[in-house]
Amino acid sequence: LLNSSVSFSSKNYLIEMELESRGRMIVMLLLALFAAGGFSMLVMSCVFPHPNYFPLFILALYAISPFPILLGIRFSNDEFSPLIDFCYFLTTGIVVSGFFLPIVLYRAGVLTSLVKIIMLEIATVDIFLCILVFFTVVVGTPDSYLVF
Repeated sequence: LLNSSVSFSSKNYLIEMELESRGRMIVMLLLALFAAGGFSMLVMSCVFPHPNYFPLFILALYAISPFPILLGIRFSNDEFSPLIDFCYFLTTGIVVSGFFLPIVLYRAGVLTSLVKIIMLEIATVDIFLCILVFFTVVVGTPDSYLVF
């Protein structure tokens, strides 16, 4: 009787792990869908109504946004170290730059349409939210950041 209860609890543990794995897979599929929508809006804002490829500089900000935190967690011994705080500061600067780069390009006369600005801002919110959700929900705890 004791062995059957142990196997039953291990079966429950396996079922819970499988459900957690399925939940993460669903979140990843939704993230892929939203990221594809954000990148599509970014490309459409570059092409319509007049071809202008300066908004693609925002891709560099998307790409480098998670690296300061990942490097800070990798090289820090403590969760509350000044290095982590500085890395959060750098990441915040990159994200704010991603939001204001379309506005700066519009004020400089590079982007001529307000529709492009709106599409770029929606794409920026979409992509940065996808990055945030990926690193908080899918990757999980800060200890698992060490994989990167």
